[in-house]
Amino acid sequence: MWYAAKQGTYLGSRRYNFTPKPKGIGIYDTHAEYLNATLNTTLGSCEGMPKCDHICLPRNNATRECACSLGFHRINDTHCVQKPLIGTDALLMVDYGQGKIFQLPINQSGSYNFSIVDIGTQANGYAMDIDMGTDTLYWFDRKRSTIFKTSLQSTSNSQAIVTNVTASTMAMDQLTGNLYFADSNTDFIKVYNPHKEITLTVMKVPKLRENISDISSMAHDARNGFLYWTDVNGGHGFGQLWRMRNDGSEKRAVLNQLNWPHGVTISYERSSLFYSESWSGRIIEYSMASLESMNPNHRSVYSHLGLSGWNGHYFNSMTVLGDWLYYYDRGLHYIQRYNLRTRRHATRFGPPKFFKGRDMTKYSKDYYNRYISTLRNPCGRNSTNECPEFCFNENNRRVCKCKDGSSFLTPTVCVDNSNHTSNPPVPLRGCPLDTDRRLEPCQNTVSFSWTSIEWVDDNTPTTRLRTTQPSQPSPVNLRNGTHEFVFTATDESNNTGICRFTVNVYIAWCDVSRFDNIAPANLVRTDLNCDGRPYFNVSCRSPHQNVTIAGAYSSPSMMVACMLHMWIPGNLRLIQCLSPPKVVTTSQEFYTPPVSSPTTPSQITIATTNTLDAKETTTMPPCKYFRSGY
Repeated sequence: MWYAAKQGTYLGSRRYNFTPKPKGIGIYDTHAEYLNATLNTTLGSCEGMPKCDHICLPRNNATRECACSLGFHRINDTHCVQKPLIGTDALLMVDYGQGKIFQLPINQSGSYNFSIVDIGTQANGYAMDIDMGTDTLYWFDRKRSTIFKTSLQSTSNSQAIVTNVTASTMAMDQLTGNLYFADSNTDFIKVYNPHKEITLTVMKVPKLRENISDISSMAHDARNGFLYWTDVNGGHGFGQLWRMRNDGSEKRAVLNQLNWPHGVTISYERSSLFYSESWSGRIIEYSMASLESMNPNHRSVYSHLGLSGWNGHYFNSMTVLGDWLYYYDRGLHYIQRYNLRTRRHATRFGPPKFFKGRDMTKYSKDYYNRYISTLRNPCGRNSTNECPEFCFNENNRRVCKCKDGSSFLTPTVCVDNSNHTSNPPVPLRGCPLDTDRRLEPCQNTVSFSWTSIEWVDDNTPTTRLRTTQPSQPSPVNLRNGTHEFVFTATDESNNTGICRFTVNVYIAWCDVSRFDNIAPANLVRTDLNCDGRPYFNVSCRSPHQNVTIAGAYSSPSMMVACMLHMWIPGNLRLIQCLSPPKVVTTSQEFYTPPVSSPTTPSQITIATTNTLDAKETTTMPPCKYFRSGY
């Protein structure tokens, strides 16, 4: 961010680097700038009329200026209007760092156009998918623990459909209109019927995997009637790709021993499934036919997607349309696309305005009409089918199910099970959001505190819930890194609700690890000195070499100090080791022969010593005087 500091009539600009990436911008004083009695401040005041819709920038001796928030543009000097949504052929992605849903046209120009779906100024979107058959957008608000739906043609009218949930990811059955979502509190997968406004749990994690299962992303195969999902499952080498029928039957792990699998998507144009490994920076493609075998073979591996010098890329959401693979790189904070046919280097797609991108999906009417609307649908897209509550398509036949808390009385009638549900407890005020804490230079820990989690259950009284919390009491001192806090509550039916959040502790500036990551192997540093201004010394491993900065400075050691929130010297990559200049020392012995003896020239030796090379010798006639060191 560039900012201007006004001092009288002098205007100087400076740059400030944010860590981590900022989420927005605000005005420190919305009514007046730097006050000076000789200046006309009334003209540029924000108190005048007409008022700005969003942000007012005051001015001295000039009319105030109105600015608009991200996704809006200004008209008529003061009014901010939202950019219209694209009719079709676009990408939709939710950025939970900003709480917004972005829409980007497939045919991007150099200006990187985008629109923001209007889900409200106080919303915090986290997961999302769209029903291309009805243009209905479904999204989860993490602040309100609620799933909403809205029409993409009129997004201002959102309707709450499922409450008291924590949906980590979503997948739409484009054939029937059912919505699948994973509840991160329990890692159960549930399905919502929008025609009858009911839910059903179709997958429960086994007891042995309750504490390690972590569903990252889901993809629905409407053509074959399967739901796929990736599960990190405890870490490196333990990840899995799972699938099951639409109704939850025939569940099995399709792929095992994966390295942090995250994104997953299906392409009917290529008849393939893609999934990403965030640990290895790879996206792997499997043919749909090969997934029917117990040992499927991958079709292609896209390693780092043509990126050179790969380091720290994090592919966590993606989709495929035509020959193009679109994926969000959380390490770069923008979407990239990769041509699956030419396999050239990946290029940036859209603006670099994202913070924490998550679910991504395509919105294409042509794709829907070619691959979805032509499929046979025994359930239909309304509430008039023969199933009393849920209808699932399995191999072009209808399978009926009852919602949670109900069971079949007859093949066509579902009855309530004595008003008893099997939902796990949920936090009364929601689970705390992930947060960041900053370490100052030379600070080893930062204090963090939390309040007790209050739980509620639909059947068990709060006083009889069995709860757990972190072993360390609040507050706690945290070191640099990511720390996870887990709270649980179990009801009398042994259903367990989980509240999990992380605290990321980072070094704000002058992080010595920055030097460690880029320093050549022949450089070493001392420990950080915290007496006064933080600093450390740099020297070469070889005692015969000096430290230099781009050849302009040479010394056995160099001080690197933290000043103005940055290391001085600023460009640490210029620090190198070089051999010092050669120093030549001439050693001579001189004498005057006796008068009585014949003056026969003698031979003397000049020893030339190089500090790095071996001694060289030569001969010269004797001289009368002796000097050394020159």
